[in-house]
Amino acid sequence: MSVVDSSLVSLIETAAEVAVQRALASMVQPLVRHGTIVTPLSAPSIHDVVMDGDAFSIPCHDVTSGIALNAGSRVTVFFAPPHQALIVGVIEPQGPIRQQILEVDDSLRTVSNITDMQLLDVPLVGSHTYGIHTHALVNTASVVAGARWEVRLNVNGSNWDRIWQLSPGVVGTAQQVIDSTVYYVPATTDDYDLQVQVTEVVNGMDIQLLGGADHRRTLTVFDKGILPELGA
Repeated sequence: MSVVDSSLVSLIETAAEVAVQRALASMVQPLVRHGTIVTPLSAPSIHDVVMDGDAFSIPCHDVTSGIALNAGSRVTVFFAPPHQALIVGVIEPQGPIRQQILEVDDSLRTVSNITDMQLLDVPLVGSHTYGIHTHALVNTASVVAGARWEVRLNVNGSNWDRIWQLSPGVVGTAQQVIDSTVYYVPATTDDYDLQVQVTEVVNGMDIQLLGGADHRRTLTVFDKGILPELGA
């Protein structure tokens, strides 16, 4: 082979290598994202999944080898361009995302008011179901047997749901433990204020939320992911 031929081959090899490197640099690489199944088995081994942050679902091939997936299941999707979207794993909801623990008494409540049990600026994801759990020991002091208070959850300053009802039905002092979960589904992703309010319904009783080292008061937010309606 002549010197000219050798130079030409080397030039061609160099150009080919540069072209391959440029192609690799411009190629969209595989990507992993999380999403939620909205329609299980829209076709054999295919589920419709909404990726976190997206508005519409896309079909994804299930390669998890038999893991039971349902509407609302949280999954990991592996994207391999140009057109592969593979469900490669299942993820659990985030679980507890924010918690307040109190070992001190709240103020004695004689009229309706917000208690010291509150979580402010909690980041919630739109369409996710959140379980908001309240645990507290409450002391009641009644002068009217029919006196009644309600313990309620406020979201961004508005009444959302009843957590508990305090109505001992006797005159005198009594104690009971609140242990309740209510659910909230935000329409949009944003920061939310979650507050426990006590509301006097029938006058004649003072109440106080008690806290200590052996009877802590807790307000906890659990992320349950996207849950389908029962029977849906």
